[in-house]
Amino acid sequence: GFRDDIFAVYDHMDLFVNPIRRGNGTSCVEAMSKGIPVVTTRYGDVAINAGDDFIVNDYDQMYIRIMDLYHDTKNREKYQLLAKERAAYLQDTTTELMRILRECRKIEAVK
Repeated sequence: GFRDDIFAVYDHMDLFVNPIRRGNGTSCVEAMSKGIPVVTTRYGDVAINAGDDFIVNDYDQMYIRIMDLYHDTKNREKYQLLAKERAAYLQDTTTELMRILRECRKIEAVK
């Protein structure tokens, strides 16, 4: 289905679990910006956006991670902070624009 106000849904989420599929890369970044940890396999755009801290190898490891985050408050807090940090990094357009400009300068210098 489709939800017009996805941010209202995030207020009721503790975890963003992504099955093996394509899509939802933007939604995972939005969720992480609210401190919601992601659990995903290394497939698709969610894995790319979430980054290595949130990737597991398979559904068995996914279950283990989910249970760990459910039972271990300290670990859950760690992943909540990592989620916010990753989202901030992905949404930092100024830093990304500066990186792109530096790369363009390198290319011009080579010519």
